[in-house]
Amino acid sequence: MIRTVWFMAFAMVLQSCSLLEDPYCRDLESTLKTLIEELGIPNMTPGPHERSEGKQAQILKKLEDLGKPAMPFIVKYMDDRRLLPYQYMALENKFYKTWETYRQYLPLKVVDALAGVLGQIISLELTPIYHNGRNTTENERDKAVAVWRDYLRYSKDSYPCHRGD
Repeated sequence: MIRTVWFMAFAMVLQSCSLLEDPYCRDLESTLKTLIEELGIPNMTPGPHERSEGKQAQILKKLEDLGKPAMPFIVKYMDDRRLLPYQYMALENKFYKTWETYRQYLPLKVVDALAGVLGQIISLELTPIYHNGRNTTENERDKAVAVWRDYLRYSKDSYPCHRGD
């Protein structure tokens, strides 16, 4: 019995190490970490066209476009409480039978925007803290981070770079 438990623990460590050595996962994590770090940089907003083509909008679109393989790393780095330089985000409406092309939100912090991106990736609003960040409490943000970590941990979907942490 003890040998079985030890072997299973050793196998999990080996799996984690192999994922860390996988160049795809390593590069994806590096890309995501850089994009998320850039989200909270003050004065990065270039002007009047931020809603559709500014740097923050481009970063959020890139995060969304990376899709499900990026989810483990977005969740890993999502507990970021820095203020967004521009407290606005528009997500293309991909929900079934919608009447508006874009859904528009007012996230206050990086964590709020990342919750919106994650919901966009899986087409499900698990934690709508990005609707109006000014009215979102830190306790609600804590719960949102926990919900996304649990979602990833218990999801039946396959994430090639997920190590279970």
